Amino acid sequence: MEKVPFNSLGVSTLISNLYALSDEALNDEMIDFESNPNEWLTTHFDLTESQASYLAQMDDNFLTSMAIEVSDHLSDREPVALLKEDRPKDGDDRGKLLQFSYTNKDIYSLAGGRQFTKTLLIQISYPSH
Repeated sequence: MEKVPFNSLGVSTLISNLYALSDEALNDEMIDFESNPNEWLTTHFDLTESQASYLAQMDDNFLTSMAIEVSDHLSDREPVALLKEDRPKDGDDRGKLLQFSYTNKDIYSLAGGRQFTKTLLIQISYPSH
């Protein structure tokens, strides 16, 4: 699989590529992701120097927890959205906030029946002081 940039379009492209895999191949990818999230991310994303440095400094427990959440979601082939703010241009290093959340969409119609979708939202923001 070709590396993609770590931005909204790159994440969307990677997910499309993953969802094009067979169930067995997708499962193998998710096992690899859970086993070594840092290596899997650097193998699949063309990270900037800043992104690679941040990833290398992340807490291992958080990375493992995140990998399990994301791989469970991807294994079910559910939608994923990356909402990534641009880094502040003022040079003020306010820190980076990573947030994982879900939105549920439950629709019913007589013609279509019930349709339930659970979307994983990954948000990267730079909080103000």
